Amino acid sequence: MASLQAETTFPRTGLAGAALPGAGLGSRTAEGLTTAAAKARIPRLRLLSKDLLVILAAIDLMLVSGSAFLGAIGYQFALAGQLRDIEIYIAVSLGLAAATVVAMVFDGGYSVEQQGDEGKLTRKAFFSFNSAFSVLVCLLFLTHVTDFYSRGSLFTQYAAGCGGLLLGRAAAARLIEAAVRTGYLEAQRIGLIGTAQAIAAFRIKQPDRMAVRFTAFELPDWAVCPSGVADEDELRGIVVDRIAALRGAAVEEVVILLPEQARDLIHHIVRGCTHLPVGLNLLLDQELYDPQTIEVRRFGWNSAVKLCRPPLSALDQVAKRMFDIVTALAGLVTLAPLMILVAVAIKMDTKGPVFFRQKRHGYNQRPFRITKFRTMNTLDDGPVIRQATVNDSRITKVGAILRRTNLDELPQLFDVLRGDMSLVGPRPHALAHDWEYESKIPAYARRHNIKPGLTGWAQIHGLRGETDTDDKMRARVEHDLYYIDHWSLLLDVRIILTTVFSSRAYRNAR
Repeated sequence: MASLQAETTFPRTGLAGAALPGAGLGSRTAEGLTTAAAKARIPRLRLLSKDLLVILAAIDLMLVSGSAFLGAIGYQFALAGQLRDIEIYIAVSLGLAAATVVAMVFDGGYSVEQQGDEGKLTRKAFFSFNSAFSVLVCLLFLTHVTDFYSRGSLFTQYAAGCGGLLLGRAAAARLIEAAVRTGYLEAQRIGLIGTAQAIAAFRIKQPDRMAVRFTAFELPDWAVCPSGVADEDELRGIVVDRIAALRGAAVEEVVILLPEQARDLIHHIVRGCTHLPVGLNLLLDQELYDPQTIEVRRFGWNSAVKLCRPPLSALDQVAKRMFDIVTALAGLVTLAPLMILVAVAIKMDTKGPVFFRQKRHGYNQRPFRITKFRTMNTLDDGPVIRQATVNDSRITKVGAILRRTNLDELPQLFDVLRGDMSLVGPRPHALAHDWEYESKIPAYARRHNIKPGLTGWAQIHGLRGETDTDDKMRARVEHDLYYIDHWSLLLDVRIILTTVFSSRAYRNAR
């Protein structure tokens, strides 16, 4: 019962499906592939992760040292017509290569998961080589080798060594991608244990180019819901069966794809996997947790998993606040004449106040009153608020112009100075809309982890105006969360400039 009956490789992705008997599960193979075809796609070459690391490191060592040495002596021969101090050039080239390889190891440049991603590997190789070269130059200076070491030789060593490394890494990435795609290489085997639906969702999110083979070990749906288990011994038998199959498949890592409510089943699997020489991973719900910030923290003798981090550090908050104050003040001084003209136009167009103030949620869902130029003949601020639509009769003549040009947002510069808002951030919505969408979109409340903005990442991508469907709001939330997770001052500057000069920021204005 514990044996692994069949394994198939999925085209392009290198994903594998495992057929496991018992527990009401039939034999499962990849769609469109026969058993014979599946056997034909089993890798001809099986490398462990450590084997691939050693091979790639050795190749880089030879490429950097060889190209750097040839560059240096080539320069000397072209300049003087003879070769001198060969042993020094050999030592320097080997030292540069060794330092580069060490830097690549610490930067994860040889990890199996990243092989095949040519762009990322090229960047890692470039920064690792430059770090190693900087250390080399410092050592040459401190040991006075530079007194007789030609600067021209140093430059040619840099150019030749860096060029050789980058070309080698690009070639290696393409070779690994081709070998994995055609079934000639398998560097790491990872076991996926969960329901068929969870495994299928995991596969969809995998990149096309990975030197990794995923093998599926499915669990019946009833096993995930403890309340539906008729016999505890039957559940244990299912787990024992899957653990035995994992051992037979010789996996190196196991990923548990189960929801948090299946805690008892997760407990059984974790206990069983501790008897295997594998790395054990529990996939968390990425709609709730930021995958880039999950880490293990220690508090004395206690260990905890840090699921998310504050969106901005204390230093980030100070930098963003200073930028807001300086830019908002400059904006108010520059735009004061225009704002006065807008105020006069509003008073001449319709009766009523110049400004419109409405309760919105700010940082940490603290309510504040946002300030805008009035563009409608109503001042709604209650539990039910109707969004502006195309040809909305409530919009005044001047208001229509202000909305199309974003000029109605200018008074929010005062909200920025008061500290209720930031220049850039998720746009605040009316409280009634917040309450509605918090119940529909799980990650919606994360928008309030930073101050709301006068403009934002969603707005410069045309995601503004009426949100008459849940998908429109979901797209806006996704862009807001991207901004929170990737914030920088340069990103703020980019968003502000795009808001002012790009037509996309004025799209869908109502």
